[in-house]
Order: sequence, then structure tokens, then C-alpha cells
Amino acid sequence: MDLKMGDVMLCNYAKGQTNPLIMKILDMQQKLDRGKATHVAIYAGNNKWLESGWKGAVFSDMSYGLDNPNYAILRWKDNIDENKMHKIISKYYEGAKDLGYSYLGLLSAAISTVIGYAVFILTAGKVEWKPVLIKEEKAPFCSELVAEIYEEYLGTTLSKIKNDVITPNDLYRMNRFEAIQDFKEEN
Repeated sequence: MDLKMGDVMLCNYAKGQTNPLIMKILDMQQKLDRGKATHVAIYAGNNKWLESGWKGAVFSDMSYGLDNPNYAILRWKDNIDENKMHKIISKYYEGAKDLGYSYLGLLSAAISTVIGYAVFILTAGKVEWKPVLIKEEKAPFCSELVAEIYEEYLGTTLSKIKNDVITPNDLYRMNRFEAIQDFKEEN
């Protein structure tokens, strides 16, 4: 697969988690978020993904994620300045590589998704909103990391609402990306 700097990989790792609590949180968030993804990483070049890991931001081998039987690759619709994107990705790695994973951020995103789902149902699908409930000085969780990188690259927010929680499925649904490899249909 011909990947470009800034491509985004989405997959479902809820079933592969060894921690049953994390597995349940990811599974619940995925279902309430009306999507297929629980994890996201950004292509950093040199056959590496940058992602949020349990110890902080990490570079993973390109096969990671692509070995998952069901994944999607998104590409920004406009041309990406690869040098600028590379500098931002490197900056985020250096700033978050030793911070540890934001378990509270993940839990906050899950609770926020529940609130967002309730708002979506109560407004008959007219309002989509997920408030940021907890922000801590840890490495951002996966979709937060990718969103922050793109927001710095663009100089604006990806969400319509400032400080909105962005989940992997929100990234998948954004019309600013196109799927160059889409999820396989489940039987």
C-alpha cells in the first residue's frame, strides 16, 4: 500500500485488549459512537505509525494495525506538505513519548460519547456534541493525538465545536478525509 505522510489508520482493537475493563470501555464507546473503529494512528513516514500507547506516544511498525482483519486508511483530501507534517508529528512524539497513557482521557471520551449519544437521540439526530470532561497532563489518547496533529497543521479545529471530543469514528466520518482503504463489510 502506498501510504503518505499524515494518512490515518483506523481499526478495532476492543476485542484484542487483554485488560477486560479497557475492552469493555472501548466496546461501549464504539457501539454508542455508531462506528467500527476503536483505535487510530497517523502515518509518520519510514514505514512507521505514530500512535498513543500505554506508555505515551510511540512509533509502531507499519504492519501494526494492517494485520488487523478489518481496518481503514484515510487520506486528507487536500495536498499535505510532508515536511511540515513531519515536523509536527516529530514534535508531538517528543512531547508525549514519556507521559503515560491518559486512562482518564479514555474514560472521559467514553462518558462523553454516552452524553453525546443521548443528545443525538433527544434532538432526533440534529445535534452532535461530545463535551471534554477531563483533561490531564498525559499523552493524548489515540484520536485526540491525531486530531491535535491535524489541528496544528491546519491552524484550526477539526470539530465544529471547540474542545469537542473527537473519537476514531468522528475522524472516519469527516468529509475532509477520503477512504483509500475502507472497512470490510462484516457478515
